[in-house]
Parts: sequence; structure tokens; C-alpha cells
Amino acid sequence: MDQTIEPKIRPLVDALNAIDGVRTIASCQGHVSRISRPYVYFHCPPAVAEAMAARLHDLNMQDDTLSYWWHLTAAFNTEHRLCFSLEAPDLDHRRSDLSVFVTFVLGRKKIDRDLSILAASLTQTDPIPANDDAPVAPTPSRWSQGARASLRVVSLLSMLAIVLLLGACGTSNVELQKDGSGTDEMLKSPCACLPVLYDGPDFVWGRG
Repeated sequence: MDQTIEPKIRPLVDALNAIDGVRTIASCQGHVSRISRPYVYFHCPPAVAEAMAARLHDLNMQDDTLSYWWHLTAAFNTEHRLCFSLEAPDLDHRRSDLSVFVTFVLGRKKIDRDLSILAASLTQTDPIPANDDAPVAPTPSRWSQGARASLRVVSLLSMLAIVLLLGACGTSNVELQKDGSGTDEMLKSPCACLPVLYDGPDFVWGRG
């Protein structure tokens, strides 16, 4: 098997095989003649693949780390076994002769540098716990969601009632008649709902 592993992809293949549960199946270092992209095809538990995908995401998001965007794709093989492929999709879309020459000849150092970074970084992959063991955040029940919605409606209605009540305050005139005077005075009241005391010692009749 070692004779079939190409030298430029071998460090990455060895790094993946060093991860517990990973077994490589096929690989390619990328070629100009048949326009073949670099990739490693392997099998591993889904938890390991999840951790590897998270590690790849971190590497891709770091500036000046990888020259190309690398990711994992998953598919079932002919034996109905879930397998994964580590590859850079952008390297598979360069079809013209000029772009192939620039990418795989003039720019080959960028590809080899990415392969070295991946080999060094993916060995730090720690499996993510299975879904049964991972903590699960509590999901709000339908009743609690409906109760919160009802409270929001009641709150809005209460606010609307307060606004309408305050709108009536300070704007209405209340007709008050002084006993024995025979004169109707229209006085501004601070609120239509509150009585105006006009018999107090400090009250002065007049129009506000």
C-alpha cells in the first residue's frame, strides 16, 4: 500500500491514519496531465469527522494560513459504508490549460504548503462526543412559547390603554358651576377623570 501513496500527499495520509478510528482508502497529490485535484479518501466514525470539519473551519477562517478552501464531503461507498473525502473544491474547477499550468506548476508550492499545514493541524483533532453523550440544551415547550406570546399581547394592550388614558388627560374641559353665582365656568382640568375642587380657600375662578 505504501508504494501507491504519492510523496507529496503522503504526509497528510500518514497524519490521518495516525488519528484513532481513521483508515485511508485512496489519495492523490494532484496532477497536471490528467487534471486531478489533491484529495484523501478515508473512513472514520462520524464524531471524528465532525471534529475534523470543525478544525478545517478554523484553519479556513484564519488569514494567511491556507491558500485554498479545504473541506470534507461525505458519501456511502459500494459497501454502503459512510466515507469522507478531504479536498479543495476550487482546485477541481480549473479546466483551461493556462489555469492548470499556473495552479499545478507555477503555484504548486501553495498546494504543497496547504498539504503540510493540514498534516500538522489535523493530528490535533479530538473526537466530538456522540449525540447521546453531548449536553443538549433544553427546548422550550409549546405551552411556554404560547404563554410568552399571550403575555406580549396583554402587555401591548395595557400600554395602548395607558396611552389612550393619558391622551385624555390635560386636554378635556369640565363644566363647573359655582353655587349661587349662576355663572358657568369652563375650567381646564388636569384630567377628565379627576374632580376639580373650586370651593377651597386658595381657588381663584377664571378661565385657564
